[in-house]
Amino acid sequence: MAKIPAPEHDPLRRALRATLAALTEARTLPRETFVGERAFARDRGLIDVNWFPVAHVSELAALGFVATEPFGERVVVTFDGRERRAFVDRCVHRATPTTEGLSGRLEGGLVCPYHGLRFDLGGAVRAGAAEHLCVTGKAMRPVRVAERFGFLFATLGGAPELDDWLAASPAWLERAELASLRLLRRSRHVVAANWKLLVENFQESHHFPTVHAALEGLTPWRHSTSVDLGGPWLGGTMDLAGSETVSLGGGRRGRPFVAHADDRGRVHDALLFPLWLTSLQPDYFLSYRLLPGGPERTEVVADIFVHRDARDEDCDDVTGFWDVTNAEDRAICERQQRGVAAPSYEPGQYATSEDGMHAFDRRIASHHLAALEGDVAPPQSVDRQVAGATTRSDPPPASERARPRAAPIVGLFGRPYLDLEHLVDDATLATVDREVTLGLAQVESSYTGGSLKWMGVVAPWCMDDGYRDLMHAVEAMSDEELATLVSLSDDPDSFDRSRLREATFGDETDHPLNRAQMRYLAYRHGVYFPWKVCYHLLENDRWDDKHSGAGKVFVPEALEVFPETVALLRSLPFKQIGRVVLFGLEPNDHAPLHRDTEPGSALTVAQSISLCPRGDKRFYLCNDEHDEPLIVDARAYWFNDMDYHGVLADPFFRYSIRVDGVFEPSFVRDLERRARRG
Repeated sequence: MAKIPAPEHDPLRRALRATLAALTEARTLPRETFVGERAFARDRGLIDVNWFPVAHVSELAALGFVATEPFGERVVVTFDGRERRAFVDRCVHRATPTTEGLSGRLEGGLVCPYHGLRFDLGGAVRAGAAEHLCVTGKAMRPVRVAERFGFLFATLGGAPELDDWLAASPAWLERAELASLRLLRRSRHVVAANWKLLVENFQESHHFPTVHAALEGLTPWRHSTSVDLGGPWLGGTMDLAGSETVSLGGGRRGRPFVAHADDRGRVHDALLFPLWLTSLQPDYFLSYRLLPGGPERTEVVADIFVHRDARDEDCDDVTGFWDVTNAEDRAICERQQRGVAAPSYEPGQYATSEDGMHAFDRRIASHHLAALEGDVAPPQSVDRQVAGATTRSDPPPASERARPRAAPIVGLFGRPYLDLEHLVDDATLATVDREVTLGLAQVESSYTGGSLKWMGVVAPWCMDDGYRDLMHAVEAMSDEELATLVSLSDDPDSFDRSRLREATFGDETDHPLNRAQMRYLAYRHGVYFPWKVCYHLLENDRWDDKHSGAGKVFVPEALEVFPETVALLRSLPFKQIGRVVLFGLEPNDHAPLHRDTEPGSALTVAQSISLCPRGDKRFYLCNDEHDEPLIVDARAYWFNDMDYHGVLADPFFRYSIRVDGVFEPSFVRDLERRARRG
């Protein structure tokens, strides 16, 4: 079995870290990021944590739809005249998309062309549509959709709210009133190159003299600038060299201005990471949506928007110019793809003018490094549970999951874990996700997990990882520092000052920490609390009481703030529930690999269900031999606490809800039958 490559001995990780260096020292992205399904799968994870454009608002008419398909995920937005709804367009029966093209009418609703299954405009199976298919009550996966700058954006997973995500948007886009524009022309073409090469090409202009002679004459590359705008935005400007605009002849032909008066002397480019390329010209707006379809195939949806009063016959100088320029970019990117795909390719250095390209590459390198934490098995043997497989749709049959391992984890009924997604439908998880993310902004949560090393439950190879444990920090404190920690407690007088050295602090001790003490420990003493969001919906005082529901009820605040979540939890197959905790990790945090019980020390397996509505937590299991980690990408699962488990780091917030209690006996019998049969 393959060992996890040590970062310092992994050539790919070394190459990616070289991209993260300062511009003058950095090397361009390695070959492995431009070729192969494995790299493409890592890239695909970007649409789970970012927003991507779907269409201009003017394209979505009543009883119609607009669509996009990045990385093969077909996302559709519908409009019934009142409400916009979005979902992944994939029939719940046999996965056939119900729509085609980038827009269309839906007078007859959504109908699967394969077996005629009908859906409402929200992607739910219509009542009585096809009982014989056993899909009653099912729905296609809902997707978040929102509007900004007159464009509709969607996200498949854990991005913040769109207004927060786009908080650092370029001022020129804010001033341009893009919502009032109209689509002059759309063209679609396929480039036989990795999508990242197209973005790199967009991010630098010093190729203009050799590739775009006409463009160089209008916007000389030496008068260009690049700027990191913050958040998901990268941008730049190019001065116009004595012309009114970028067109054949350099004139506007009377076209009304689109850019604000302050922005008309130059061209303003902006990349919304990762897939939207924009260019604001004085009198029109260019939008390039990249739809990666494979490691070496990218569809480009190229749109030109003009003022609503501009006449089509006055715009052929714009369309003609960009027909030529886009063809030049297509040819050079395809030619470059052949070079970077060659087995002997080695990364080069950046020119000082390629700072914008380097800024993009750094983001890609960071994303791939994070994904590589678990991407260790060859593609032909990797299960969907192993990191690197981030796609959630169309899971393989149970017989293909969790194959036997040479040094197995303990698992359940011969399986590393049990996938319980059949208990909860997509629509319910989407509702819970909306409620939880809003509710967490309103309630007070706590830190937890800071004393795992002191408790002796962390995997041995993690003990020296440099992250400081709560009680180790307490034991190293001076008397004055310990007194300061006590003074921050809710009741300092409850401590015996003569015996402070004997006190233990933290979870399930006589001295649980309040938020002030946690912050002091983190800020002053470098303590690492893995879960900085910990919220009890149904509380228990001690670990050994977490399965008993005697005398326990959901806390009033949880009932008020998380009613849909509580309803879901009550529907789960428990005879009694003893504890419900929401665990969240802040961006870039991880949960250390640990186990709650030594294998063989307990006769029974703790009964629990973990819910991860977004499926993006990267919770993983590992055996005693520190072999390859197994990512649990199910959104509802049961795992054995006797196995080492943790959460890999990612640059975004993640959470799950852990429910402990006693299962209905029939449910356990059914799970065992499923596991043995699979």
